[in-house]
Amino acid sequence: MIDPKQFFEENFITEGMDQLIRIAFDRFQRKNDTALIKLTQAMGGGKTHNMVTLGLLAKYPEFRNQVAESGINIGYKDKISVISFSGRESDAPTGIWGELAKQLGKFDEFSEYYSGLLKAPGETAWINLLQSDEPLLVLLDELPPYYEDAKSKPIGNSDLSVVTTTAMANLFSAVTKRELGNVLVVISDLKATYEGGSGAVSDSLKNLENESNRISIDLAPVKVNSIEVFRILSKKLFESTGDQKNIEKVAQSYAEEIRKAKQMGITYASPEEFAEQAKLTYPFHPSIKDLYYRFKENPGFQQTRGLIRLMRSLVMSVYSNQRKGEPIYLLSAQHFDFNHSNTFNILNQINSSLNNAISKDIASSGSAVAEELDRLAQNTFHTEVAKLVYFSSLSLVPSAIKGLGESDIVQFIVRPGIDFSGIRQSILPSLRSNCWYMHLDREGKYLFKDTQNLVAKLNSLTSSYRQEDAQKIIEDQLKEIFKVSVGDVYQKMEVFTPWTEIEIQHDKVSLIIKEPFSSSGVSEEVNEFYSEQTFKNRVLILTGEIAGMEALRSSAKNIKAIEYIIKELKEAKVPESDLQFKEAVSLKDTYYANFYSACRETFTKLIFPTKERLSATDISMDFSQNNYNAESQIRNTLLREKKLEEDIDSDTFRLKCETRLFAGQEMPWTEVKKRAAILPIWQWHKPEALDRLKDRLIRNHIWRENGQFIHKGPHPKENTSVQIQEIARDDSTGAVQLNIRELHGDTIYYDFGADPTPQSRKVTDKSRFESSELEVRFLCVDSNGNHPTGSVVVWKNRITLKKEVIRQNSSTLVTLKAIPKGEIRYSTDGSDPKELGGAYSAPFLVSKKCRVLAIAEANGISSELLSFDIEPGKEEGFVIDKQQPLVYAKRVKLDSTEDVYKVLQLMAKYNVILDGVEFTVSKQSNALEYINTKASRNKKFKANELVSDIDYMRNKWQPEEQTSVTVKIDELHFAKGEDFNSFLAESPLDYEPGDIRQ
Repeated sequence: MIDPKQFFEENFITEGMDQLIRIAFDRFQRKNDTALIKLTQAMGGGKTHNMVTLGLLAKYPEFRNQVAESGINIGYKDKISVISFSGRESDAPTGIWGELAKQLGKFDEFSEYYSGLLKAPGETAWINLLQSDEPLLVLLDELPPYYEDAKSKPIGNSDLSVVTTTAMANLFSAVTKRELGNVLVVISDLKATYEGGSGAVSDSLKNLENESNRISIDLAPVKVNSIEVFRILSKKLFESTGDQKNIEKVAQSYAEEIRKAKQMGITYASPEEFAEQAKLTYPFHPSIKDLYYRFKENPGFQQTRGLIRLMRSLVMSVYSNQRKGEPIYLLSAQHFDFNHSNTFNILNQINSSLNNAISKDIASSGSAVAEELDRLAQNTFHTEVAKLVYFSSLSLVPSAIKGLGESDIVQFIVRPGIDFSGIRQSILPSLRSNCWYMHLDREGKYLFKDTQNLVAKLNSLTSSYRQEDAQKIIEDQLKEIFKVSVGDVYQKMEVFTPWTEIEIQHDKVSLIIKEPFSSSGVSEEVNEFYSEQTFKNRVLILTGEIAGMEALRSSAKNIKAIEYIIKELKEAKVPESDLQFKEAVSLKDTYYANFYSACRETFTKLIFPTKERLSATDISMDFSQNNYNAESQIRNTLLREKKLEEDIDSDTFRLKCETRLFAGQEMPWTEVKKRAAILPIWQWHKPEALDRLKDRLIRNHIWRENGQFIHKGPHPKENTSVQIQEIARDDSTGAVQLNIRELHGDTIYYDFGADPTPQSRKVTDKSRFESSELEVRFLCVDSNGNHPTGSVVVWKNRITLKKEVIRQNSSTLVTLKAIPKGEIRYSTDGSDPKELGGAYSAPFLVSKKCRVLAIAEANGISSELLSFDIEPGKEEGFVIDKQQPLVYAKRVKLDSTEDVYKVLQLMAKYNVILDGVEFTVSKQSNALEYINTKASRNKKFKANELVSDIDYMRNKWQPEEQTSVTVKIDELHFAKGEDFNSFLAESPLDYEPGDIRQ
């Protein structure tokens, strides 16, 4: 039995209810022609509640003033009869009309329609039954269940549902007649129900719906798309919701937080619009309205009644003892307690397909994914966001809107007093990379589905991986993150290598990355390893917090799994535009970001050698802006700690080197560098810094090099000397042009056959000194007396041996000549001319075939051995075999830069191999400044290799200085004789038979 007083205290007059009451009481007073009102709403949408409201007002005149505060003034004071039928009374033996007749006290008068077989009353019968001076309200609710049962009850050749349809159609027609002008029939909408019923029942209900549509007006009891829903909730769930001033304050506080979020670029919501909405929905968050609209059409969900039940569970949760003191200003979806059985049961009724999403991802007494993430982060954001996304995913209606974008999530979750900056950067990526049932749609919205996502597959994979698999991933990633780039801090890496397998080298600093130790500072095992090392100043250790290793291993397994999944997708030829592929790539980015974050949290301690001991310092790596090169961050840390030195070109660096690395005035350079590797006091620098320092100081005469030793000074004055370069030689006379340069002096004296003195002749043209002597001696003197006079420098000419062969009848006359001079010895029997040959004094005749061997010698200088064959009577000449290799043994001299490049280019064309190469690069402005390079015999070059060497030497001076190049080559080697012939045709060279060998 309904208590009218209590009912009206909790009742809220909706716009639809207002219309229903006004129309009904006008009808009762015969002021309108509306005989039938159909309440249109989905199940649980307030139809029954509106019928009860109207029925109580009709039956109890004393309560009609209860609606006056809503502006409804019911002037009619008389009592109104009310009869009703609920389709839940499916076992009514006399049908709907029998029950209505019984309530009117006319059961017996109407008995002809239910004694025996049930019959449908006609229009007149209905008029006779209902006609009265007293107004009458007829309420027909929930007829579909009745029809479902009636279909199974046969009546003659038909069934009760057909008879009932006829009876109802006649009733609807009867109430339109003048006699029943004060009778109103109110019926609930049938459409939403019969669309889901069996075929036969649906047809019956559809027929009845069509009959009612002809004469009824439709009213929606509650506009679920309006603010009325919140008014009903407030009336039902709260005695009072506070004054308007407090509501305004709360709305503006939230709006201010949304304004901040909008300025941060993480939401697009309008603060002003939110504030207006919050005032209307208070004490509920406006997001409730958005989320409710998404699932209100779910099959079986009672739109108003179901929402009240759902929100009652929210209020119960918020006002529970466990949540006392929690600052909640607007009730929102994230405040539901999913772990409470009542809430879970209600959610299960709305959409049971997402139960796995709740238990696995959202709430499971602390063990769900979001709850675990909250515990680690020490906040509640993961669970709150997950709940919001869950409610946005509840719809079961095809093509319904599901999911929330990042902007919506931020708008729904911001509130005064919280830091929401990490929602997009941290919370959402964490949920996406850990939840099993959370998905991203094509628009980038987050939603829950009843199918597992990539994360579920990924978690299945990661659970199958061993620790060794994770370790390998970590090692590979650390090698990439800490790879050597600049190379002035460390040059070698050892990642998780056992101490016994680490080899410290004298010329490389080793970065040793070790799993964190349980102890703080420098551990005992590190000190033990360090004490055993010879090259102590080549040890650098990175370690840190042992607590971070678990997160690092977990991230490594995730990386391995997502890489495998992406590989599978590629092998399956899934396009990169596919949503799943995009999600996999997005997860990959997230997992790598998690790995870098875990690295930053794990490796926080850098250990390096100092003067007295190993020292430890904190390092905080920053991987922002996709910069994953940690070398620079170690570099900056060691610069701060003064262990790394960048100033390697100053005099300060020289003084440090001389003070700390030299044990005496002179040391082997290898020992100096070894001390840099041994002494912890020595700072680190670029690996080449010491060699660059040495080269620069030697070049500037600050240090001196004596073989393998370096003398750091102070130095005695260097002795004078002479540097000699042969510029040109006339092979027909032996005359030579020399370029002579004084060292540490200013005057050069020379003599022949005896050591020169200051009384000897002076060299006047140092750049073009000419002589055909076999030996010239030079002495350099510093006329200022700053440098002591050094030793005499002896230059020796070379002897070349020429031949001339002239045929004389059956004999051959051979003439030999030594240039510039020399005693010639020769043989014609193949014996060594130097030991067994005869002295040559004049041309000699050869009368039979033989091989002539000859050599010239003077002043200890010997020519090269001359060898040639003679066959008297045969024309002199040499036939080149085109297919056999050939050696051109005549010395090639190229005295101009133009000839050098032209001839070398031609040699490269025919793949000529050069033997006995010497080249000189000199400044055009000062020929005394030159670089001379001479390769030993049997060291062979290709022409293009020689060009590269020449260019390298020239670039040392150019473009500041123009240079000249000369080249001498002892022999040219051709692969085939025909190549020599082709080369000769294009080159300026010539030959005599004795100049070539095959």
